[in-house]
Amino acid sequence: MPPAIRELYEEARGVLPASSRASAALLRVALEGLLEEAGYEKGSLADRLKRAHEEGKLNAKIYELAEALRLAGNAAAHYEPWKIDPSQGQEDREIILALFEFLNEVTEELIAKPKRLEEMKQKLSGRLREEGP
Repeated sequence: MPPAIRELYEEARGVLPASSRASAALLRVALEGLLEEAGYEKGSLADRLKRAHEEGKLNAKIYELAEALRLAGNAAAHYEPWKIDPSQGQEDREIILALFEFLNEVTEELIAKPKRLEEMKQKLSGRLREEGP
């Protein structure tokens, strides 16, 4: 996870005991940051997620998770208590904990996996050049 995104993630974790809404809103901001890191800088968050999915950067399941995170973050930021209600206690906390997992999955798809694959490609292409056809 890129350092700036990790900072938001840790902040979201830190405020969770006091405010599930603040935590969800911070996770949404982190999702936006991940998309920027992956080259999706222009447009609404919904549009950027859709583009990443259409371009094959997010598979269908991860796209659905990212959309759920986006919607939960929107609900938190705009105070839509029917979606994220601090009075729900443990149930609400479990939803927010799932959002952390969602963000981890999106990070894996957009950042970590492409980086690992590029490193493998570089190692293999170097080896193939050394050995020749």
